[in-house]
Amino acid sequence: MTKNLFRVEFVNPKSATENAVAKITESFRVTDAAIASNMPVHVLELDAAYACKRECGVYGRDLIVEWGDILFVKPGLLNKINLPWKKKSPLERKLKELSYDKKIVSHEVLSEGGLCVIGKEFVLVSDAYERDADIFEKVVKDAGLGLPLYFMPSMTSICGGHIDCDYQIIDAEKILYGGHNTFHGNSEDSKKAIKLLEKIAEEHDYELREYALNETEFGESSGLVDFDFKGIFCRMNGINFITDDREIFTSSISPEEEKYLLEKNIGAIVVPLGDTAPGAGVRCVYGEFTL
Repeated sequence: MTKNLFRVEFVNPKSATENAVAKITESFRVTDAAIASNMPVHVLELDAAYACKRECGVYGRDLIVEWGDILFVKPGLLNKINLPWKKKSPLERKLKELSYDKKIVSHEVLSEGGLCVIGKEFVLVSDAYERDADIFEKVVKDAGLGLPLYFMPSMTSICGGHIDCDYQIIDAEKILYGGHNTFHGNSEDSKKAIKLLEKIAEEHDYELREYALNETEFGESSGLVDFDFKGIFCRMNGINFITDDREIFTSSISPEEEKYLLEKNIGAIVVPLGDTAPGAGVRCVYGEFTL
């Protein structure tokens, strides 16, 4: 199975609002060009009015998530009545062209990629949904994953509950990464995160490491500088990379960490970003699925 990347691009804008979001999605072409030679990238063009009416965001990560044998999709990307004699949505037509044969399910939460990091031995989920643990456990079972779940606090994406800026997994070398705010935060969440990460690393025999960014690339206004949010000091820039077997795609990595991964036969490919929001990274731009 080959990992594929998916994103949307809004076209034919008719208003100032539509034009603004269309320009954002068009800016991601620079990242497409840097990744496409290493991994298939599929861009779905959506009429800007259609996308805005259905509340489709600009980030592919938050539109589709593949949980094992099930692809969860934001409701706005699918037609409400999905029957053979009804007109299929642009996404459904695109997936059919690619001969995608997994079950496709409309779901507002489970299609939100920033809320989870799915590895080969365990799954990390935002603790904002810990009260719904039974639902996630059923999903993991029904999707054929059969993996343990760990509910992790979000620290970099304070208002969104996303955890992919805080944690990432490289299964090929059994590395479990935590971000700057995990290791250097002063909150109760950072203490909770470290305890959980140490437990996960021990139970699954993964190496726990801090993922360090290349600080020389950032100016003082970049968000890499620590800031105070209600007494909690954190950084806006998180990990947020895409893994593909023995390669990772990232917008920033420290020279020391890049060298360390290379010694493990893991290549770090640094790619440019388009017009992303402060703190957003490569993983925000793309949804991921396998063919």
